[in-house]
Amino acid sequence: MRLAATFLAAAFLAAPAAQASVAVEKKVLRMALRTAEAGFDPQRIDDRYSVGVCENLFEPLLTYDYLARPVRLVPLVAEAVPVAEEQGTRYTFRIRPGILFADDPAFRGAKRELVAKDIEYSIKRFRDPKNRSPYGWIFEHKLAGLDDLADAAAKSGHFDYEAKIAGIEVRDRYTVSFKLLEPDYNFLYLLAMPNVVPVAREVIEAYGADTHAHPVGTGPYVLKEWVRRSKIVLEKNPNHRGYELDPTWADPADEWDRRALDALRGKRLPLIDRIEIYPIEDEQPRFLAFLNKEHDLLDETPFAFIHQVLPNGRMAPGLQALGVSAYREEQPEFTYDVFNLNDTVEGRENPVGGYAPGRVALRRAMVLAHDRDREIGVLRKGQAIAAQSPVPPGVVGYDPAFRASAQDYDPPRAKALLDTFGYVDRDGDGWRDQPDGRPS
Repeated sequence: MRLAATFLAAAFLAAPAAQASVAVEKKVLRMALRTAEAGFDPQRIDDRYSVGVCENLFEPLLTYDYLARPVRLVPLVAEAVPVAEEQGTRYTFRIRPGILFADDPAFRGAKRELVAKDIEYSIKRFRDPKNRSPYGWIFEHKLAGLDDLADAAAKSGHFDYEAKIAGIEVRDRYTVSFKLLEPDYNFLYLLAMPNVVPVAREVIEAYGADTHAHPVGTGPYVLKEWVRRSKIVLEKNPNHRGYELDPTWADPADEWDRRALDALRGKRLPLIDRIEIYPIEDEQPRFLAFLNKEHDLLDETPFAFIHQVLPNGRMAPGLQALGVSAYREEQPEFTYDVFNLNDTVEGRENPVGGYAPGRVALRRAMVLAHDRDREIGVLRKGQAIAAQSPVPPGVVGYDPAFRASAQDYDPPRAKALLDTFGYVDRDGDGWRDQPDGRPS
């Protein structure tokens, strides 16, 4: 049962680019992170900000047409999005030839091409017990033979990366085929996750326990500098092939997206030469750094300052005069409260648990008495929308017209439910008692 649920809506602020004094001056983007990074070994991280950095360093088989609503999968290092075979248990990919990893001493001066065996190795890394991958679970009970390989490694202390399994078949230099234990038509979405990306075995073995500091991928950027919890610098990967926006991508309905798409059509991406990222966990220093033009982008305007930035929902005149623009984005993030439904908790009776009609009515009344709109307005400063289901905007299955009456704020109905099931004030102290007369 849900007390309240909201989807977060973030306001992003962007400052105008400084006028270049020299035509060849590098384009630099400076921004802050809300929390410090953990590292950049993609199979060993799960925090949003480390993964966000890795998205610029590595590339999955598939990615998203970000402008489509709902978003749809498109190929990235794969040549095409494969069609499910064998009743949804087989997916076969062909990798684009000629994709290169970033240069690294582990390659001993040679250019290193991405091949199918890199995909096999990287998926297996998720299940190697030594890596303690926080996302290892996504491949549990998924690929034929992979669980057995992981179980054997847990017993022996050694993961056999050379072992052939039916679940991951390398057919040739550029072709890899996955055999699932059971049909899964969502499997392709796993392969578009930003940390389900190919890494080179030589790099992982060369750096051992220090792989977080040596991310080497096929993405558009390389890690140039890293001062832990202080500064991250990315620079263009000279080995990256570059790309243009696919003309078949959807025509966005959002005005901001439409302007961005029009501005980028026909241009070779990435346009930015260098990205400087500074973890600043405290809201006020992060906000002031943006106002002082130390940063070009403020990712998620802190709640405490939202009314300064967007009074009455409009950009503050002072910021507008400086050329600052804001973009409001509905993020696929679902925030909710739950009840423990067990009859007892740590040996004591749970007054809201169980499935007796009275307990169900009590929980229902609590939901009806919760004012989500006020929570959004007061606590979240208007930076959220009320969720009508667990499916957020932009995700397949989201219906903007759907309304859940169970989420209505209706105190009279809540009181009527409590009265009907015996939750009334029996002793005149102003508090409702339980149906058997005990205090609530």
